[in-house]
Amino acid sequence: MGKRTRQPPSADPSFLQDLSEWMDSPEGGQYMEVSETLAELLDNVQLDAQHRQFIWPNGKRRSLEQSVGYIRKQHPSFATQTIADALISWVEQGYVPKNLSPDQLAELERLTEQWADDYERQREAQHRTG
Repeated sequence: MGKRTRQPPSADPSFLQDLSEWMDSPEGGQYMEVSETLAELLDNVQLDAQHRQFIWPNGKRRSLEQSVGYIRKQHPSFATQTIADALISWVEQGYVPKNLSPDQLAELERLTEQWADDYERQREAQHRTG
C-alpha cells in the first residue's frame, strides 16, 4: 500500500551511528520487542480508519487508547507510549487489507495518514507541555 514516502536511511555516518545506538538502547530494544509482539497480535485485526478504531478478532472495536490498554493488560512490561507508537506505525505502514478497489485504497491511505499526522501533532504538543 502506498503510504507516506519514506526516505531511505541517510548514508551520513552520524545518522547510522545514532540509529545503531538507539537500537542498542533499552528504549530501542523495547520498541523492537513491542513491534514483534504486535505483528503477531495484529495479524487478524482490521481497521475502521474513518472512526479511528481497531477491530479485534472478537469483533470488539477499540480506539487507539483502548487498544493500548488492552495490549498493556497482556504485556504489562511494555511502555504505554511505545505501544501507541507501534500501533500508529502499523496503522500507517503495516495494515494491508485485501480486496479494496483503487478508490477505496486511496481513501484508506488518506484517512490513515491523517490519523498518524494527528497522533504525531498530539504527541509533539504533549512533549512541549509535559
